[in-house]
Amino acid sequence: MVVNLNIQADIIDIKTDNPQQGDIFLVDTNVWFWQTYTNAGFGTKASKFGNYLKYINQALLNGATLTYSGLILAELRHRLS
Repeated sequence: MVVNLNIQADIIDIKTDNPQQGDIFLVDTNVWFWQTYTNAGFGTKASKFGNYLKYINQALLNGATLTYSGLILAELRHRLS
């Protein structure tokens, strides 16, 4: 099976960007982890991911779309076990 993808992406600075309703983001495993399991800790300072969490929350408030892949879910599952 051949899958042809046409991905059009931009690199943005999350410290200055304002996510919009039409934006679509592929969210990394670590961001999903800290967004959902902030009390887990695992020896890492949550403040390290503060900018990402703030940006993801703003994206959600503005109606942007957050996506993931099966590989990200598998990696998240492995990190939680």
